[in-house]
Order: sequence, then C-alpha cells, then structure tokens
Amino acid sequence: MTIRAAAAVTWVGLCGMAGCKSPDGPEYARVVSTLYENAILAPDTVQARTPFVATIAAGRGACDRPDGSTINIVGSTADVTIFLERPVHGFCILLDTLDLRTVVISFPQAGTGVIRAHSHTDSGDVFQEKSMVVTP
Repeated sequence: MTIRAAAAVTWVGLCGMAGCKSPDGPEYARVVSTLYENAILAPDTVQARTPFVATIAAGRGACDRPDGSTINIVGSTADVTIFLERPVHGFCILLDTLDLRTVVISFPQAGTGVIRAHSHTDSGDVFQEKSMVVTP
C-alpha cells in the first residue's frame, strides 16, 4: 500500500467516525433549534418603535447548520423561532455547540414587551419568555 492510499484509507476511516459528509453531501431537513436554559438575552428596558438586538442561545450538533429564524410581532409579543438544517440520514457526532443567534425586534407601543423563543425537545414544542419595559 502506498503512502497516498494509506492516507486515503485513514481519512475515510476517520471521517466515518467523525461524521464527515460524502462529496455529494447529505440531505438536510429544517428543524427548530433546542434552546439553552435562560436562552433570551435582551435589555430589560427598550424604547417603543426603536429596534433593539436580542440574542437567543440555542444548541446545535456537529453536523447541523444554521438556517435562519422567524420573528412574528403581534402587539407587544415577539415570537422568535430559530432553525437549523440537520442531516436526515447518516452518523453525526452528538456535540452540543452553543449557537448564539441575534434578532432585531421593535415593539410598536409603550408598556410591557415579551420575547417568546420557541424550541423543540423530545417532549414536544416548548418556549421561553423574557419580559421587558417598553418606554414611549
């Protein structure tokens, strides 16, 4: 066996253990991220009609890829869902990696604003909330 062939066999063996994708790549499915505990990082006070940044602490595996988010603001509640692309088939290392995602939110009126981050667990769909004061 030549050095080049041995290197190729070693690479294929390591990739099989590490969850590397084939040159064609795996098929991915869009899934909702799992959130860390106390996942919503945002100011305690914001100004109405002024955009602010909130950070959502989600988790992802070694083979997962970020796939955007949705924000739906109704009144003083902002529903946020963070998405991943996850391989449909094949082996992947279950490595929980912190995935900080930023979203821009603006509440239309003064009062109490709520950010509700949606997540999915083995038990089903869940959410976390953070309330804040929205000044005029």
